[in-house]
Amino acid sequence: YWYKVSNYPYVVDFNYENGTLYAGMAYGIIYSRNMRNWSILHTTGSPVESISVSGNYIYAMLSDHELIRSTDSGKNWQNMHNFSSISYDTWSVSADPFDPEIVYVSLGVYPGISKNTWISTDGGLDFNPAPDLCYTKMVLFDPENQSRVWAYGPGYFAYSTDGGIIFTVGPQQTDNMVLALDQLNDDILIMGTDQGVYETKDAGMDWISLNENLSNTLVYGMSTSNGVIAADMQDYSQFISLNNALTWIGGNVPSIPLAGEATVVYVNPQNSSWIYYLQNGGK
Repeated sequence: YWYKVSNYPYVVDFNYENGTLYAGMAYGIIYSRNMRNWSILHTTGSPVESISVSGNYIYAMLSDHELIRSTDSGKNWQNMHNFSSISYDTWSVSADPFDPEIVYVSLGVYPGISKNTWISTDGGLDFNPAPDLCYTKMVLFDPENQSRVWAYGPGYFAYSTDGGIIFTVGPQQTDNMVLALDQLNDDILIMGTDQGVYETKDAGMDWISLNENLSNTLVYGMSTSNGVIAADMQDYSQFISLNNALTWIGGNVPSIPLAGEATVVYVNPQNSSWIYYLQNGGK
């Protein structure tokens, strides 16, 4: 059963912090404290393309390539940095959960730009190319272990065991679209790729395929918690497994009444029977 919980258009990026769920949308940032009712936290002049929350810090990348920031949970906002001279698109913004002054931005870049991922250690005032990362779609932090950081993108996966100082290229070199950390066990990650779904139980060192019972492999969005895996697939409605990929439901048979591409799915960390799914036109 699915329930529509808001009419905000073009929603992106769920972020959960201190009992509040945040997301970006076409003209601002929205939030919910009961996971059902949503309100506008901040209105923006351009659509939000990615957000990241760390403590009281909220970062948002806008479609005009401007990075904005709040350090007081959304009460006040500042324009921090504009990437329009190097970027045609924004893939992600990722703030360190242990130090919100550390933030990565991954971009689609113009020809002649050698690095697509940039790092700031002063809260977004100054950025430099992240020297140890290749063509990265997103940097993912372990919220329970400060030493663990992952980075992934098309044909690229890397991990760090020293808090992002050094990244080592890992074995999962598929066309990686999304990396989901199990919210109850940070040794378990699920990778959604153009070649299907893969799982690691040792924080990225070794991977196994979860494709045996899956009838489609082109993954766009993914989330997991407590054995529940939810995946958004190209040209299909959502696939859901309640038993860690032993069996799947959805994929149009039976139809889950939500579909689309380049969307976002999220398993509630407090109750894995609640799953959120973003359509292109709203939520």
